[in-house]
Amino acid sequence: MKFYININQEKLIELAPDARLADGAVMDYVYWLCSSPSQEVENCRIMWCGEKYTWVNYDWLLQDMPLLKGKSKSTLTPVFKRLEKWGFIKTHQIASGRKYVHLVDKADLLFRNQNGPVRKTKQGRFANETNQGTSNPDIKSEAKISKNFAGLKKLNAIKQKLLGNNPLSINRTN
Repeated sequence: MKFYININQEKLIELAPDARLADGAVMDYVYWLCSSPSQEVENCRIMWCGEKYTWVNYDWLLQDMPLLKGKSKSTLTPVFKRLEKWGFIKTHQIASGRKYVHLVDKADLLFRNQNGPVRKTKQGRFANETNQGTSNPDIKSEAKISKNFAGLKKLNAIKQKLLGNNPLSINRTN
């Protein structure tokens, strides 16, 4: 199952103004599948016209994307046609009916620079990101975090010496 859907919504709407949520979800799945270095996925690829195409099994897609509930294989076909019309993918269907997909460079635009920097609010909620002299005692400076981490490493080393390899047994000499 694919647990997360990641797509630059702003860029999707810019490049495909009539895009729907299902289009973005399917595009994310296709991008994930076609970019996979897995040998299992590699075995589902073909070369056609000098380009690598990856088989997209509609049943697996629907199983891996539970938010597409209610969708059927027949409702996925228009999604793939729209993605191809918008220039994100190329498709090739072989005689057996299997659909293969090739990512076009334009697809990368939907997945790069997804989250820009956090904008500052008028209330200065994120002031601590630029103002290291914050008065909030709960926010630690980088120097304090590094110092605490170094102290924790020393403490763990001492604990390891005392406890040995078995953290549950304590050798006490009285």
